[in-house]
Amino acid sequence: LLAKSPLAQIMQPFEETTSVFDGQDVTGYSGLPVVIAHGMGDSCFNPGMAQITHLVGKRLGDGVYSVCVGDGDSQPEDTINGFLMNLNK
Repeated sequence: LLAKSPLAQIMQPFEETTSVFDGQDVTGYSGLPVVIAHGMGDSCFNPGMAQITHLVGKRLGDGVYSVCVGDGDSQPEDTINGFLMNLNK
């Protein structure tokens, strides 16, 4: 139901064809964590956000921990809390 809402802004999975890092040396970032926060109407539980989180960590190299920080313990709760909570809760 939430995914069909006009307020839903869900990151859809995509075909990995190019990278924003193409041509850039990103090897110096190995070992640094990456934290991704979704926007309002999306959720860390949605496949697109999981994909982008995984690809960022993969592209930055071995030892890079990447995580999407959500606001709930389930997809509906995470989506709703994206509208109702701030990230420091």
